[in-house]
Amino acid sequence: MNKILSFCVYFSLAIFLILIFPKFLKSGEIVDRVLAIVEDEIILQSEVEVFAQMYAIQLKIDPRVEPEKYDEIRRQSLEQLIEQYVLLAKAIEDSIEVTEEEVDMVLEQQINDYIQQFGSQEEMEKNLGFSVKKLKNLYREDVRKKGMVDKFRQKKMEEVKITGEELEEFYNTMRDSLPEMPDRYEISYILKAELPGDNLRRRALEKAGMILQKIKEGADFSEMAKEYSDHEVTSSNGGVIGFIKRGDLMKSFEEAAFALEPGEISDIVETPLGFHIIRALEKKDDTMNVQHILIEITKSEEDDAEIANFLMEIKKRAESGEPFEELAKEYSDEPDAKKTEGKLGWIYLENIQPEFEAFNQILPYLTVGEISEPFKTNFGYFIVKLNDKIEKHILTLEKDRETIEQIARAQKSNDEFLRFLEDAKKEVYIEIKDPL
Repeated sequence: MNKILSFCVYFSLAIFLILIFPKFLKSGEIVDRVLAIVEDEIILQSEVEVFAQMYAIQLKIDPRVEPEKYDEIRRQSLEQLIEQYVLLAKAIEDSIEVTEEEVDMVLEQQINDYIQQFGSQEEMEKNLGFSVKKLKNLYREDVRKKGMVDKFRQKKMEEVKITGEELEEFYNTMRDSLPEMPDRYEISYILKAELPGDNLRRRALEKAGMILQKIKEGADFSEMAKEYSDHEVTSSNGGVIGFIKRGDLMKSFEEAAFALEPGEISDIVETPLGFHIIRALEKKDDTMNVQHILIEITKSEEDDAEIANFLMEIKKRAESGEPFEELAKEYSDEPDAKKTEGKLGWIYLENIQPEFEAFNQILPYLTVGEISEPFKTNFGYFIVKLNDKIEKHILTLEKDRETIEQIARAQKSNDEFLRFLEDAKKEVYIEIKDPL
């Protein structure tokens, strides 16, 4: 339930728009050219068009239907790109760094999202026309630069402080415009995504072991793949993936595959997709033709019932006096549970992400101290304890000083950042080569 870094959104939209870009334009309509130079960076018309399309999609404006509005969006896109490169220049000047680990995290997250959208890595690469390695190489530098800008912006924002006098003045000026605070809930939760004792993983591993044993006893690999493999893309053709090179697939899969000689069969190999049995077919230079059998770790309705029943027992133990926090540390599948003790803190239902919509149907009906029945989301089953609740109300300094201070500080930060940006534009070299 953690927030994604803002430049993840930039990366995702940029790739999407670059890929669909030709669909929005007439053939030969654009001859790419340099529109502006900011320090050592150039801004191409193609880059402006990509971002203009991004904003047009967000505003639901069709360039072919409303060309005047789209032209204005293009001009705004150029200005915003200039501002981004001005901030990049200032970030470099301020020695802002984005580590390779941070870049890798963003790239991995976005590529995994694409794999889920297309159903498999093979389908993603087929539809996008790029291998995973190529995608990473294409967008690594863009992600790094955007990360530098985001870090620099955040640093400038965090430098802004607000005094008590400024807070009082802000409240007296804006009190009639301040939003009504919605209901707010302080909660703890226990997430159970897997069966107790990791039964799902054990069962899948046992199935993979059974298949491998049959192959060792003489069963045809291709026929076993057709009968048992859970990989929809390759199961029908006997599990044949085709020629792969290093960097194309998941590291554990590749290491096992490239350790084989043609005709050899691997032991069971685990990847995020499940358990694989791999057979090497042919080696050619630095590539390997392989086939595989995949056994996914999947749940049945009976498994769901078992997880829900397990959480019911945890709920009963908590209601009998065992500390909910200790139970969360011991049993929750949330990675940070041992550190957070299952505490999520204060939340607003309006801010809950769509995948956690079930919380909206649970929290309003709990009383303080009550623990919910187990309920299902896309991430697994939850039980939630309502620790405290604040009813919706008009903001006042007496009750909501911290919240009002956050609003005031955000406004001051934004105002000061805009002033900084205008000053920075005067200090950074900018040349408009071809205005839109």
